[in-house]
Amino acid sequence: MLSPIVNAGESKVTLSGHINRAVWYADDGVDTNTSFVDNDVSSSRLLIQGTRALENDLMFGTILELEFPSNFSTDATIDQDKAQEFEVGERKIEAFIDTAAGRLWLGQGDTASNETSENDLSGVTAISKAEMWKMGGALTFRCTNKGDPACDEQGFLTEKGTIGNVFDDFDGLSRQDRIRYDTPNMNGFMLSASAMDGEAWDVAARYDNKFGDLKLKAAVAYAAGRNFKAFKDQVNGSVSVAHSGFSLTLGAGQQTYDIEGREDPLFYYGKVGYELSASPVGATAFAVDYGYTESESLNNDEATTFGAFIVQHFKDVGTELYLGYRLHSLDREVDGKTMNLEDIGVLMSGLRVKF
Repeated sequence: MLSPIVNAGESKVTLSGHINRAVWYADDGVDTNTSFVDNDVSSSRLLIQGTRALENDLMFGTILELEFPSNFSTDATIDQDKAQEFEVGERKIEAFIDTAAGRLWLGQGDTASNETSENDLSGVTAISKAEMWKMGGALTFRCTNKGDPACDEQGFLTEKGTIGNVFDDFDGLSRQDRIRYDTPNMNGFMLSASAMDGEAWDVAARYDNKFGDLKLKAAVAYAAGRNFKAFKDQVNGSVSVAHSGFSLTLGAGQQTYDIEGREDPLFYYGKVGYELSASPVGATAFAVDYGYTESESLNNDEATTFGAFIVQHFKDVGTELYLGYRLHSLDREVDGKTMNLEDIGVLMSGLRVKF
């Protein structure tokens, strides 16, 4: 949460953001392709925040955050010869009131449950988080056996067969037009609740603290989809701890549906990392992760991913140089038989520059 310090009666405007560009190479078991992408793990964006403080600990503020996807890493395909079209996307357009009793938000912004699946102290979040599909989300799994009726003439799955279709981290209700309330920080604890269109609502609890050399971040959330989402209920959470350079990150979630015959999707995620402080320019972070999503789009789908990442931080210039690889796999049953599908590998390298 942004909390600039301003004197009573003062207005303050801050401008910040980052550019996150990468080279992306994919192999779907049949074809390969190279593309130059905006890394959607942490998309290029611009943030403008305005605040005005009054007496008695009262502050009003506004946030405008836009992203500028130019050939997103989640949109590039194995057969594209031209980059995806550039467009401007809204992330946050909101106002808030901050008092000793907490903060009230109104507008397009984070719901109470957003980012509760993505606590991560690994130091590699420029390229890797629990959003497992952000490297290659538009790539489609292909059948190993030609002529399989579930695939087209080129071998692509014809029904909900992309990486983005089969993976999810059930990260709350994302960003929406909503009203949200946050309690004051209570020794690292904070409670939140929000409501939005379609009678949807959510609640979340967060904890962020440090004990000597031990850092701990955790969150748990509940979301009621109502008329806004297809699911009835969703529970999710994550925890990340770091000590002496080592880090461990875990996340999990499940949705329930009121649809006859529909399986309840679930996900879990784990990451182990190490941050080495041997270079004078900044820390070097290493991490490996594993993710699993079940029944996200079709019943009994089992999607798994393994990843390995390295990020070099340049602390004095707000820059991270990174390299990462993901191997995505899908087990799918059709008519009671497990299909033979090719794995998809994605290699990505780039840099995120903050300003």
